[in-house]
Amino acid sequence: MAEKYWREIIERKWIVEFDRKPYDKHKLSGFVLDVNDDFTLIHQFDRDWIATDGYCVFRNESVRKFWVHDKEEYYLNEVVKLKKIEPRPVPEISIESWPSVLRTVSDNYPLIVIESELIYKNQCNIGILRKLGKKKFSLLEIDPTAVWYDSPIGYKLKDLTMVGFDGAYENTLWEISESRKSK
Repeated sequence: MAEKYWREIIERKWIVEFDRKPYDKHKLSGFVLDVNDDFTLIHQFDRDWIATDGYCVFRNESVRKFWVHDKEEYYLNEVVKLKKIEPRPVPEISIESWPSVLRTVSDNYPLIVIESELIYKNQCNIGILRKLGKKKFSLLEIDPTAVWYDSPIGYKLKDLTMVGFDGAYENTLWEISESRKSK
């Protein structure tokens, strides 16, 4: 799709839904914040909660099809307008490559959420970026009870399908972990 059209989508703050099967059986919705030939950065929109929650970057090749909700009379556009929901701007997140995504997210947010959906269905890993190479990276991970693993776990960049950050879940894990330090 032409760059001009994507710029219009970003400027008008239209909700876009992405079908990423077989990566994810659920549609991914959000406000597009940046896009290039390889990657898209969105502020995720939860249709059930009628709220934004976190950001994610994914490869465009993972998208089977997408829908731009560009009609004002579309229900969710009416809801977004009524509730004054807008995407929050993010610090400079580079979407030039997976290494640049990981590096810039790590520079600006405490935790990174990674997904390798073709290998591990319905699973994400959350942690702090520890090492970043040309083909591999490692995270010091935090578990669902906000307990840190003892050592970093390595991953291959080629297996990544999505990187998320600044969502309520991972932010809560971080806050709990930080609050335990002061006890």
